[in-house]
Amino acid sequence: MQTTHTVPTHMSLPDKVVFGLTARQLLLLLIGCSLGYNLWLHLSMLVAFALLGQVLRSGIALVPAGIAVALAFIAVADRPLEVWLLVLVRYWQRPQVYLWRSLVYASSNSKARVIALQCAQKRLGAARSTGK
Repeated sequence: MQTTHTVPTHMSLPDKVVFGLTARQLLLLLIGCSLGYNLWLHLSMLVAFALLGQVLRSGIALVPAGIAVALAFIAVADRPLEVWLLVLVRYWQRPQVYLWRSLVYASSNSKARVIALQCAQKRLGAARSTGK
């Protein structure tokens, strides 16, 4: 009799902690809901404005909870949103204009280097003024 063994194929999947949520999703939801509840409590002064105050209070309190739900459940190209936010921040930190200069030509002639730098500064100024 030949014995068979089951090979686990789900090892790369995160474990479900409670209600079918992973630990990451549960933590994000807990943080977002607690921030929303904290805002709800601190905006109790809006009760004086009747219905408009309650609607405004609810809307402001739901913002962190909505952001948490988006971060917990939305993934683009198999990457969670916080990874995409990190990519966006790193993109904003990098320079948007790159200038190419030949190092051989610029180092051999100092006057040519000064002219090249002046031209680059003019181009950079023109690009900033036109928004390109």
